Amino acid sequence: MNLSIAHLGPLAAPYCFYLPNPPQLPEKYNHRLMTSNHAVKKDAVTHSEMINAEMINAESTSGAVKRDAVKSYEIKSGELNIDEIIALNGNHWRKILVIMAKICSPNDNWRSYLPRLLTQNELIRFNATQLHPGATHHFVCGQRSAQNLGLTPLTTPQSFEHQTEGNRHIYRLPYLDYRQCPNSLIDELKKQI
Repeated sequence: MNLSIAHLGPLAAPYCFYLPNPPQLPEKYNHRLMTSNHAVKKDAVTHSEMINAEMINAESTSGAVKRDAVKSYEIKSGELNIDEIIALNGNHWRKILVIMAKICSPNDNWRSYLPRLLTQNELIRFNATQLHPGATHHFVCGQRSAQNLGLTPLTTPQSFEHQTEGNRHIYRLPYLDYRQCPNSLIDELKKQI
């Protein structure tokens, strides 16, 4: 059983990617906030984990957190294993994560950056309807993500559009797939970040 995931990565990340669907997570993340009766006592999770799990109206009268109320979980630095996510979700998520690493890597060595992805500087939000207030660079990936955010989807294949709103940079991108988001597009995008 997988939690309903609203985001992956630290909420304070300056780069936020918007995607329509989350990956499956390994069971060890699901059990973090659940017990065998699908509830966790308030003192069993830290205050930070409660906030990061976005527990909205989650408390029952007994002071337990309902399993269905868990919307997201911030995986802390060093906990996330990209290889596990790729093994569980296949080539589709490998492509997404590799393209993210190519975009976010501070140099051309994205392969060494990939294991650190989503631990400090990147956040992925799923089915978001608002831009994340803590991020400065927003990467809206694909038509559905653009529509969810009230933005006009791209009409030209293998392109991106950049707009600035105050201190926020919004990049409308194609879905993160090698055919739609080739290396030449990533190189042009990196010049503007």
